[in-house]
Amino acid sequence: MGNARGVGPKGRGQDARANHMDVREQPSREKARESRFRNRSYGARRNCMNFSWHDAVGAAGVSMVLLTYLLLQMEKLKAQSPAYSLSNALGALLVLVSLSHEFNLSAFVIESVWLLVSLYGFVRFLIRERSRGHTA
Repeated sequence: MGNARGVGPKGRGQDARANHMDVREQPSREKARESRFRNRSYGARRNCMNFSWHDAVGAAGVSMVLLTYLLLQMEKLKAQSPAYSLSNALGALLVLVSLSHEFNLSAFVIESVWLLVSLYGFVRFLIRERSRGHTA
């Protein structure tokens, strides 16, 4: 039948010219896969190696919070001490600075609460010390 479309080898309607496409014009499956892999691995490498100032600030904050917790567990620091509350607050604040550049809601919530609870502990210490000063 005289229409513009031919029937391909599997019975599907195809343009008659597509059946005669040069093999050199078709990308091989291996090359396409290598290209996708190369692009994916480059992106992973680029993201892994990119460590900016806000990442360093966040890492310092995390280190401070973890070190404070370690000192508490080793009984080198008391939970009621101002150093404990202030180092927790400063660590949480540094992580929040980091999150201002690459936001993550769950990390923001936990660090905000961590900061508020630490400040609450420090204010309680100040109130306790002030009341001791008036009674002495």
